[in-house]
Amino acid sequence: MAGLFKYLFEIFGIYLIIISYMKNIPAIFIFCLIANVLLSCFSKNHDIYTGPPPREGPLVDNDPGGYRLSKLPDSLFVEFIVSGDQPCPVKVSLHNLGTRLVRSIIDTTYSPGSYKITWDKLDSNGVRIRPALYYYQYKICDSVYTQRLDFRYHWE
Repeated sequence: MAGLFKYLFEIFGIYLIIISYMKNIPAIFIFCLIANVLLSCFSKNHDIYTGPPPREGPLVDNDPGGYRLSKLPDSLFVEFIVSGDQPCPVKVSLHNLGTRLVRSIIDTTYSPGSYKITWDKLDSNGVRIRPALYYYQYKICDSVYTQRLDFRYHWE
């Protein structure tokens, strides 16, 4: 089969010489186009990409070698320390990255000590928050702190 195409290409080459001698530019263009199409279609020197190779093995959750998305926690918690010797007001609020208030989690007075408060992942309207990046804003006594909350799915 390859010999046949070489023979045809030689014939087209002779045809090209004849046409160029006659100074027929559109015919030269058509010849080059036909020769390119024939060579690219019937050449075995290139691979055609048809998509990724099929995955071997089952796509199941209990596959120890596969990647899985981590589960989101059922509840979230905030930790803070009230220092000093007198009770002071504590306000902890959750904001999205656009600085919109999502929920006010804590707004009360605490006595000095260490606290870990669990909350139910609901926003101020009672709707479960979506997986995204958030940040906590802590206002403890006269100080303001922020802490990042990465509430997204991750690959395990």
